[in-house]
Amino acid sequence: MEVNLIYPAILTNLITILLFLNSKTRDKCLLFAMIIGQLILISGESDESDKNLDKIQISHILFTLTIIIGSVYFNEKYNLVFIGILIILRFITRYIYDDCLFLLSSNHHEFDIETDIHKYINWDIVFFISLLIISYRLFKDKIIN
Repeated sequence: MEVNLIYPAILTNLITILLFLNSKTRDKCLLFAMIIGQLILISGESDESDKNLDKIQISHILFTLTIIIGSVYFNEKYNLVFIGILIILRFITRYIYDDCLFLLSSNHHEFDIETDIHKYINWDIVFFISLLIISYRLFKDKIIN
């Protein structure tokens, strides 16, 4: 199945830029890394006939790292909600397509080190734990009181 992520990347990039511009804390650093990753994805997807698989995979790695790090690093509520929504969308699209959209887009192109890492890590569990951390951080005041 052929998947093109350019439109979701543009939409996500616009939302991330708005969050970046409105952010008042250290969250800007991670939001900036997210913007860079999305721009790499857009440039990798831009030519339909000749996708740059390495760029798509680099953006996949940045996506994964920024989401996981963001679940514990972000301070602002809107940024936590944003990555929580991204994780939920990841689970939904993974269920619908029965695979990761990044891997579908890059025809399952991976770097050698990733292939070794995937043997030991269940990414569904990692993202679920990240979602639990986000949920706790968003609702901890309501849970404790």
